[in-house]
Amino acid sequence: MSSAADLKFILSGGAANTDPAAALGGAISTAGGWVILSQSATSSTIAGVTYNDAAGNAVGNGTVTYTTSGTTLQWSAPGGSSGPVVNIGVTGDYTIYSADGLAHIKISSVSGSLGGNATQTVTIANQTNKLFDDVPVVESSVGDTEYRCMYIKNMHASETMASILLWIDIDPVGVDELQIGLDPIGVNGTATTIANENTAPAGVAFTAPTNELTALNAGSLTFGSYYAVWVKRIVPVVENSTITDTSRIKVRFV
Repeated sequence: MSSAADLKFILSGGAANTDPAAALGGAISTAGGWVILSQSATSSTIAGVTYNDAAGNAVGNGTVTYTTSGTTLQWSAPGGSSGPVVNIGVTGDYTIYSADGLAHIKISSVSGSLGGNATQTVTIANQTNKLFDDVPVVESSVGDTEYRCMYIKNMHASETMASILLWIDIDPVGVDELQIGLDPIGVNGTATTIANENTAPAGVAFTAPTNELTALNAGSLTFGSYYAVWVKRIVPVVENSTITDTSRIKVRFV
């Protein structure tokens, strides 16, 4: 069965692109560093386990528990409690949820390298500047609207993801605003390339959905398929001030 670990956010900007500032449409990236991560998960290494990504967690220290009996892993998010055990005995990618069913980490396991029982502290931090850069004073003082293009891709080996919905789960806490829109090119199409980050992509309808009822509907993606999604950041005219801002786009599928 496909899981959240199988749906990736990937930069546009051409096959070799790893720079968010260059994600202005064009082909999906296939270079190392092409995946747009949400949160980092760092700790000492459990033998045979690699931390790839995390999402939906509070920032701080959580706990991973590996048990050799059953080759299972459990995740307790910062401020949360342990979720269901997941058998990671087969080499592959896994999503491990905390008790609330939302906070999770994404890991890879190598069956022949898994070691003995282990309990470790894992530090969760929000990733920064993974799509947009910081707003300099020269832009905020006059206002600025920028665009980025990314792809959502079904990385599962054989299964289809259906009823894919996208919405803004966490809006910026500052005066800036996010909007999102689907590229009209559709499934497996190559998004148009805009002249610069301030040029609106043609044919894209931007909205600011905040829940599943108003979410964008990307339909279904068979394994290996992808869909271009545009993100618009609107910075109004503001005074010179400094704020650390975090936002998050959420995806749901069946």
